[in-house]
Amino acid sequence: MSAVTEAQLDAFRPGAPAPVVRNNIPRAAEQLIDMHAGDLRPLDGDNRWRVVICRVGIVWITQERDWHDYVLTPGDVFVVTQRGQVLIEALEDARLEITPSVRAAPYRGDLPVFH
Repeated sequence: MSAVTEAQLDAFRPGAPAPVVRNNIPRAAEQLIDMHAGDLRPLDGDNRWRVVICRVGIVWITQERDWHDYVLTPGDVFVVTQRGQVLIEALEDARLEITPSVRAAPYRGDLPVFH
């Protein structure tokens, strides 16, 4: 067995660290949004599978057709799962990162097992 094949198999052996799978969305496609306490930011249209990442502060998120509301603190991630409007309110000064829909960006990573 070649060394490359052996290394590929090691990734799936019990106790081995899990391989990292990344969806390589270009950084330029992501939006960084700074919000002041009390600011509201609507995301209109079909935003399903967009990811909202709270980098700084605290934000409240609600989405149409969802009975639950969500509060994000630094490091928390929210994935939009419903069609319709999403409303984000900053409960304190905040910085968010919003990705394009990950549904529209198929896996383009470099996981050696697939080579």
